[in-house]
Amino acid sequence: MLNGDVAGVIPETVIFHEAEIVDENGDIYYQQILIFKIIQELMHHYGGEKISNIYIADIPEQIRYLMSYNGSRPIYIQTSIDGENGEYMSHYSWDKLDGYEEFTAGD
Repeated sequence: MLNGDVAGVIPETVIFHEAEIVDENGDIYYQQILIFKIIQELMHHYGGEKISNIYIADIPEQIRYLMSYNGSRPIYIQTSIDGENGEYMSHYSWDKLDGYEEFTAGD
């Protein structure tokens, strides 16, 4: 249970939020890791718990970026999820367009 009853120290520098991927051409890119997977890996590798004993509830299996807009004029953003691969897409415009949500400074 992740309730703070047990504490410990990770013995080295570890990057949990992204993985370095090298493709067949030798190109390097970075893949974001889900919070769900980070918790699972921490419990398994650092806590010594079997994967089959780890139950994680109430954590969405998607990545979200928090953003704040501080521009001096409104921006209009349309978001969607690509049905083919589940990729989250966003498009922006300085002009008001149908289906776009308006954001102003501080949003």
